Amino acid sequence: MISFQEYKGWRPRYRNGEKIANWEDQPLLHDYLNQLGAEGWELAGASAGRALYGSRDEYQLFCKRASSAA
Repeated sequence: MISFQEYKGWRPRYRNGEKIANWEDQPLLHDYLNQLGAEGWELAGASAGRALYGSRDEYQLFCKRASSAA
């Protein structure tokens, strides 16, 4: 799960409950999602409406990796 906060655009602030170091310098939401996609992650769900970790991180995205069934 990734929580986003608005700072000159929406940027990831928490990943799996842990604060991202220098989150203010992270890429914007769409660029961050493109990076995750390149790593094999896909968007599985989204939530909005309440702060989970920070005071304004009201948007969370849930990602999953496709299983590598052989």
